Amino acid sequence: MKIKRLIIVLLFVLLSAMVEAPSLSYGQTLTPKEENNLGYAYYLGHGVPQNYYTAVYWLKLAAAQGNATAQHNLSVIQKQK
Repeated sequence: MKIKRLIIVLLFVLLSAMVEAPSLSYGQTLTPKEENNLGYAYYLGHGVPQNYYTAVYWLKLAAAQGNATAQHNLSVIQKQK
């Protein structure tokens, strides 16, 4: 019985680790396209907690580097506010 419980706990831990949001390592940088995608994910709440302010932060970073998609997404989001 203890082995069965241990297996269930291990499976739970492994599955929980697989669905956690990705985190950036110190010094890791993202391309403007990745920043746009991350910002849009935060806006929609896909794979990360939905957070308007974090979405705008990432979209502004990408837009400032000339990413046209980020500029568009940022303008759409700001018009909705």
